[in-house]
Amino acid sequence: MGSIYQLKSLLLILMLLLAVCAEAQIYTELDIKYPVNPELKANIERNTKRLLNEFNACFISMSPLSLDDIQLTETAKSRIQLIWENTPFTGTESKLSLNLLKRAPAGYELRNIPLSVKCQGKTESSELVVSYTPTGMIEDISFALEYHHYKKLMSSQLPVKELRRRQMILNFVENYRTAYNRKDIDFLDKVFSEHALIIVGRVIEKDLRQKEVKLNDQKKVEFVKLNKQQYISNLKTLFQKNNQIRVNFEEIEISISPKNPNVYGVKMLQYWRSGSYADKGYLFLMIDFSDETEPKIYVRSWQPEKETKEEEVLDLGDFVIEG
Repeated sequence: MGSIYQLKSLLLILMLLLAVCAEAQIYTELDIKYPVNPELKANIERNTKRLLNEFNACFISMSPLSLDDIQLTETAKSRIQLIWENTPFTGTESKLSLNLLKRAPAGYELRNIPLSVKCQGKTESSELVVSYTPTGMIEDISFALEYHHYKKLMSSQLPVKELRRRQMILNFVENYRTAYNRKDIDFLDKVFSEHALIIVGRVIEKDLRQKEVKLNDQKKVEFVKLNKQQYISNLKTLFQKNNQIRVNFEEIEISISPKNPNVYGVKMLQYWRSGSYADKGYLFLMIDFSDETEPKIYVRSWQPEKETKEEEVLDLGDFVIEG
């Protein structure tokens, strides 16, 4: 009888050990490929490894991040804390070998860092991009577009100037997406023009910057007059009502205005999930990069996928910029 009891006890201990191992923290080793500047490489490598392993440790213990020993800008520290409060995650690989890429208009970035993200009681796969100042200090982190989307849009056959601008567009789109994940109302307030045009479903919200933006075909949508303050107020309410928001983009297309080389259109399929609501629809952004350090959104439109035919999806050709 005693031997059976001991066997059961051993089995129980074994099961507990297996459970602990399944939840064990991953320690990430990092090797960065950048032979041009060994000192910069070593600094970024050391800093990033500390950050990734802080994520890994705190994900298991469900504790707040401690970022004091990591070289971060104040903006990065604030945004990282916001992401952590809303969407905690951990690395999934114990060894990473990554290329350090130059980032437009300045600085560097590491892409394709695989993650496991906690979302509404479940975990799902994602990727992280970390950006750095020209001196190697961590400047920001964002949830990255899936690598095959990014690679396709950054085709090496494009002219160098267009590749640079595309990288800026995709960086902006990744940060814009992550702003919803981190519920960053200040960022969204800043990137929307004071006078942009905001379309939700079949409803349009007028919001113009210095130039007037109108639909070519006024019959396509019904107009509702809201200003930017009302839109941001609606976002605040939405963020307060939902503990977690996850936004993903697919099928991204980029176009350029034939009249203004600084104005781009970005059309994509958006997946939105919150605690009580989920949808899938076509998102279009008209972005002005005249000031590359502070791009502005002139137009944001969203149309439900199920109710929108492909030829009805709004893009650059549906809008006219006056002035």
